[in-house]
Amino acid sequence: MIGKGCATNLRSYNVLINGYFKSRSKDDAKSLLVEISEKELTADTVTKQGLCPVGRPRETPKLFNVTCSYGLLPDLITYSILLDGLFKNGH
Repeated sequence: MIGKGCATNLRSYNVLINGYFKSRSKDDAKSLLVEISEKELTADTVTKQGLCPVGRPRETPKLFNVTCSYGLLPDLITYSILLDGLFKNGH
């Protein structure tokens, strides 16, 4: 996108983060979190939903700590998303 002159925004990051986690490319998703924090964008609910590891509830606490370290601080919606994912996976 950048090479073609398209500006990136939070929406484009959300799509990429979601795709990377669904394809189990955690490192690529984490690098986008770094970019989001460097560009001083504010993560929204969609960003946080994209960070929920599909079918891997044991990864949730680790990922939660990583996202907090990038400045994506939890709110009520974040906790609701995490709890929903844990309950759906029997945790």
